[in-house]
Amino acid sequence: MDAPTAKGGLFGIYITTNSSLDGQVLFYDNLGIFVGKVELRTDKDDLKKRGLVGPDGKYTLVATLHDNDDKTRHLASGVFMARLISFSVQTVNGIQQRVLIQNKLFKVGYKKQLK
Repeated sequence: MDAPTAKGGLFGIYITTNSSLDGQVLFYDNLGIFVGKVELRTDKDDLKKRGLVGPDGKYTLVATLHDNDDKTRHLASGVFMARLISFSVQTVNGIQQRVLIQNKLFKVGYKKQLK
């Protein structure tokens, strides 16, 4: 994981990994109110065929939330929380299982650009 980022009406987190994954990033404001989510689903083999996986076997995703994704309200400047929950299919005792690989919380600062 790399540090969170904010720019131009978008804010979110960089996710660097070396395996296929599925999951979501949930965004909350400073009061803990849910403001949006990003669904994640990647297939490393497909990304490798497209040339998007580095020589070290890693690739990076950017999960972002836009200032007015839901079209009904705009987000204020402030601190937001981003919770990353991701799973991967792994072999456990000879059986393919969906396994939790990450459950992390990030603080993301967002400053609304004035017009």
